[in-house]
Amino acid sequence: MTNIIESSRDYTKQDIFRMTHNSESIKNIPEGEFLTVAGWAVLEKTREPEECDSGEVVTQRILIIETVDIEGKHGYIATQSDVVYRELMDIWEAFVVDAVGDGDTVEVCHVLGTSKSGRTFHNIRVV
Repeated sequence: MTNIIESSRDYTKQDIFRMTHNSESIKNIPEGEFLTVAGWAVLEKTREPEECDSGEVVTQRILIIETVDIEGKHGYIATQSDVVYRELMDIWEAFVVDAVGDGDTVEVCHVLGTSKSGRTFHNIRVV
C-alpha cells in the first residue's frame, strides 16, 4: 500500500502509480547532471510480511522527485535520503513556494559528497 505523506501539489492515483513504477534511483543519475524539478511527493510504502525477506511489515519513506525535460516529458527520481529531502525542501521553499502559477520549476544539479566516516552520499544543489 502506498500513501502520500506530503507533496508539492495534488497527484492523481495514476501519477502515484507512475511515480512508484517508473522511477529511477538517484544512485543511477550521473554526478553533475542537471535536473529540472517540477514537483515532488513523499510516499509511505508498506510492504506486507509475504513481500519481505524478514517476514515482517516494513514501512518505507520514499521521496519521489518529478522532473521534466526540454521536450516536456516527465520523469521520476526516487530516494530515501534525508539529505536530499532536506535540501529539496529548502530549495523548493526558496524558489518555488511563493511563485505564481502552475508549471513552476527549479533547476538543480546532482552532486556526491563524502561523510566524515568516508561514505559517499547523494545530494542536490540549486543551479
